[in-house]
Amino acid sequence: MAKCQPWELAALALPPALPFHLRVHPRGSLTIGSKFAVEYAFHALSRPILFTRTGIMVKAEGKEYCLLDPNYSIITKIDAYRTDPLTDPQDRMFWWAELLDLMCKPDEVIDNKALRSYKIARAYHFTVSIQSIRGDLRITPRLLAEVPTHENEDGSTQENKILPPQAHATFVKDFEQHPLRTQYALGSGYFISLPKEMQVGLSAVKGVNRSSIQEKIDFINNPYEFLKKRLAGDLSEEIIDSIFVETPLFLEERVKGLCIWEARNVFPTSSSGQKWLPDTLPDTVQILVGDQAYQVSVPELRQFIADVAGALENNEPLVSLCGDNISVTFDLLEQLKTTARIFLEGEKQGKVEIFRIAPRVTDVDEVCAVPTRPAWEGAIEYAAGVHPHLHQQDGIDWLQAHWRAGTSGALLADDMGLGKTLQTLSFMWWLFKQMETGHADRHPILIVAPTALIKNWQEEAEKFFDRALGNPLEAYGPFFTAFASRAAAREALMQHPWAITTYETMRDKIEVFVGPYSLLVFDEAQKIKNPGALVSEMAKSIKTEFCLALTGTPVENSLRDLVSIVDRVQPTRKQKLLRFVENYETIERGGKPTFGPYPKGVHCPNTSRSNNASQHDEPEEAYDKEIFLQKIKEELECATPPVLLRRLKDTHWNERPEKTILPPYEDIMPPLQAQIYDAALANAKEKLRMGSMGAVLEAIQRMRQISLHPPLDPTDSPQKMLECSARIVRLMTILDEIQKRDEKTLVFVEYLETQARLATLLSEKYSLSVSCINGGVQATQRQGIVNKFQNGPDGFDVLLLSPKAGGVGLNLTAANHVIHLTRWWNPAVEDQCTDRVYRIGQKKAVFLHYPLAIHPTYGDQSFDCNLHRLLDKKRALSQGVLSPTNPRDTREVFEALLGDA
Repeated sequence: MAKCQPWELAALALPPALPFHLRVHPRGSLTIGSKFAVEYAFHALSRPILFTRTGIMVKAEGKEYCLLDPNYSIITKIDAYRTDPLTDPQDRMFWWAELLDLMCKPDEVIDNKALRSYKIARAYHFTVSIQSIRGDLRITPRLLAEVPTHENEDGSTQENKILPPQAHATFVKDFEQHPLRTQYALGSGYFISLPKEMQVGLSAVKGVNRSSIQEKIDFINNPYEFLKKRLAGDLSEEIIDSIFVETPLFLEERVKGLCIWEARNVFPTSSSGQKWLPDTLPDTVQILVGDQAYQVSVPELRQFIADVAGALENNEPLVSLCGDNISVTFDLLEQLKTTARIFLEGEKQGKVEIFRIAPRVTDVDEVCAVPTRPAWEGAIEYAAGVHPHLHQQDGIDWLQAHWRAGTSGALLADDMGLGKTLQTLSFMWWLFKQMETGHADRHPILIVAPTALIKNWQEEAEKFFDRALGNPLEAYGPFFTAFASRAAAREALMQHPWAITTYETMRDKIEVFVGPYSLLVFDEAQKIKNPGALVSEMAKSIKTEFCLALTGTPVENSLRDLVSIVDRVQPTRKQKLLRFVENYETIERGGKPTFGPYPKGVHCPNTSRSNNASQHDEPEEAYDKEIFLQKIKEELECATPPVLLRRLKDTHWNERPEKTILPPYEDIMPPLQAQIYDAALANAKEKLRMGSMGAVLEAIQRMRQISLHPPLDPTDSPQKMLECSARIVRLMTILDEIQKRDEKTLVFVEYLETQARLATLLSEKYSLSVSCINGGVQATQRQGIVNKFQNGPDGFDVLLLSPKAGGVGLNLTAANHVIHLTRWWNPAVEDQCTDRVYRIGQKKAVFLHYPLAIHPTYGDQSFDCNLHRLLDKKRALSQGVLSPTNPRDTREVFEALLGDA
């Protein structure tokens, strides 16, 4: 309850918040010796007061008050220190930093001026900055915080820097001029500490800056790979993966730093070394200008640099390159100079080794007349009792048609649970037969999959084909310890019929996986949705006869996800798709598309206009963005054979069991839950009136949490959670009915604290050992939980899962009930959760349960109802592949809340 806001206390009929001022009195040296103590007191004006405290309840001046955060957390932390003081100065410094973080205004709380100004942090991660300086590359670290970073919509990781610019500059200067240390005093009260593994990792970066430009390019090209080679024996690969972070700024600077691209066929074909390029440079070089690539000769590159420099000097906005008008900027000039310096230095030395992605053919007409492939036409032989479903046979036929037609790849985007793995394994068997009968060259097959799905591929291969496919080579982890060099590992890989690896291994050891292959498979291909990420670049560098991408969610956040995946399987489609996507996004932002087709002259009465516009002004033209969605679908589905194949369970799984979406359970909130909901809604309306959109979004998340259950104190029992939650009361009723039927259920809930309390509550009530699957559960432990649930005795059982961690790649058909206790904004994520149960292999009727908490006053305008309607609407729109999520959804729910409040 300490997390309640002061305005919530009245709604709960609790005493008011403590009005007195907290003062903290540190004594002794924080950084030297062991005699450091901390006391605290509450002051009324300038005098300390006497008080007693029990939990959050405080008695002072003859009255009772509630002690709320941050003061509650501050004095709880101080009391813990007083009970068990820290003797190590470094530990004390970080304890003090944590205490400062709890204070809104340390200057008003701490009576020691020096200590209250300390800004102490420990760096747990780093990325790097890349600069071009006088023909050389400078690589410097940027320290990042321990706070978990969040993923951007493009899949990259957001930076969470811990130093302001001046302190960062001081650290970089010290980093470059002196040996690495454990602690740094950076001025203005800033202190930074580097754990041992960070010091080891940064030592490699420090060494790079003293190396040749070639080594710097090797590092920029793939930092993970470089660090793992350089630090082998000092740090494990898992630690290196965790301490170095790809961020959007790093990816942007990396492209500018390399900015030279060359054909993919420069990879080695022998095991004699790790030389990635021939000894002579190509006659032309491909440069990036914005998102566009241009192939130019070295003299043309020099001339283009001169043209850009001249245009800037003469204030001319455009120059010409390969017939295109290019906007000139100083950044463009610096980027081109970096390219020229790197290239010309290599020209003088005779060689520059830079990892390069193949030039991407951009005109679809260039590959319309591709040569067909001969094919063996016999029947696929399955293990006894295995018979593909009709839609699966159609998918296998589609893949075989692609092979015969000579295409470079395809995207199988079937709904989750329709058997993409079986279709792929069948195609693999058929390809092996092509090789055996002399209809295709003998090259291995490589499957790249998330770590959690590796074992599933092996089990499915044996299940569907007995031993006909043989065991795959497990090309990850311990595999590499058996070889003296990557070249030897690559040679072993190329001699095995088929292999399986993880995305991270492929990214970091790309020279082992360069191919060529007969078939390259990317399972859960949304992993390569960000075109600028290293994993995507490495995926697009592998040479293969045919590439198959598998994903049930080809569009997660943006239509650009789809373009990036298609760029791997059929790169000739990329530019046209990208133009359609850009116009779709332009219309969505209220702009005008750059080219047709689009209907004109449709007047939109809600079109925004300036405040000074007359009410008689003509509205602007509205453009139909759906036209461009249709064009994207045509580009992918009207080719022969179609680039993309997507089937939904509701229309293509003829043998599917019955799925019943039960009407939502609408239960009135208990009084306590309704009171806190009222207070939160009133506060949100006030924030909106004041124009604070950030606070509004925070309020929405708070109401979302309250609609599950109100904030709980860490000491509150699971029973307390049950008593103040309409949804959890309903959950228990649903579980009682499922227990009577002796069936199993999944319960999806995202909040980890709620998971823990529920596990205790359910274990005690039903005498079960209830497990949880969330992001903190390791892959091996997760599979053990799944196997126990799947293969355990028949009868009632419950498994708790978080939507993101438990929504992908798990087969949980032992359950036939799914309870969505919390809802995700994106219905695709929710449907992924349902598909853990509703998939091929499910023999029972499936039931979906949606508990909703209804406010006694607002009824069907309660938060849960508004969110339920939004998800239903989005789900109806998203039955096709081309339905990106919309960032305005949160606002829509909030406006609906305010409508009747």
